[in-house]
Amino acid sequence: MTYTLDDLDPRTPVLVGGGQSAEQLNAPDYRALSPVELAAEAAQRALADTGSRPGRSSGGRRYRRRRPPVRDVDAAGGSP
Repeated sequence: MTYTLDDLDPRTPVLVGGGQSAEQLNAPDYRALSPVELAAEAAQRALADTGSRPGRSSGGRRYRRRRPPVRDVDAAGGSP
């Protein structure tokens, strides 16, 4: 079977950049970063990997996330 982009669920996550950060206790450049600092450094490297410039990742446009419609539980015949 052959699939096309039309078959792809628009909610499918797409990885556009990857980054990694790690430290070794006995390394001369050991900085004793916290887990949060390591994650932030990895995120910065992933952003750099996309080839994007900070603040321009969406081409200067902002997108709103669409929320699914809220349905009235009583109108749908259900119960909370």
